[in-house]
Amino acid sequence: MSRCGSGFQELNQLIGSEATTKLCLVIGGVSHYIPKKAKPDHRLARLIGIEAFEALCADYGGTRLTLPTLHELKTKRRRVRLLLRQGGWTVRKIAEEVGCTERYASMLSADYKRKQAQELPLFDAMNKGKSRAVPPPSSPRGHDIRSQQQRVAAMK
Repeated sequence: MSRCGSGFQELNQLIGSEATTKLCLVIGGVSHYIPKKAKPDHRLARLIGIEAFEALCADYGGTRLTLPTLHELKTKRRRVRLLLRQGGWTVRKIAEEVGCTERYASMLSADYKRKQAQELPLFDAMNKGKSRAVPPPSSPRGHDIRSQQQRVAAMK
């Protein structure tokens, strides 16, 4: 049995808007078999959460489900992320510029900030106690390569 083209609103009511959006953005446009029993290690369970996946399996289990693609939403997501990277934009202004809801822009903003916070400590740890200036290249023994090259050139 196949349930092709199940609507966004139908899924939205069943598993919620965030889980539906994730499903449509990641696997939309291609049919997927929905198992009768939800398992936590299933790809879709990891994507949308076990509770939403259990609800999806209860309603669609044993069928192939084709989700909408939401191409327009992908474009909006890219535009929101671009404006977030530029900086200086409020969530409200981003929503007005892109033509999405403040809630959607806020959700992407929070995700963007969380990812930035995860990346920054790695760079802080690498640069702790180091100056920002790039030191000249050196040989394995710690000698300045340029001075070695100059001595070799002088010998010729």
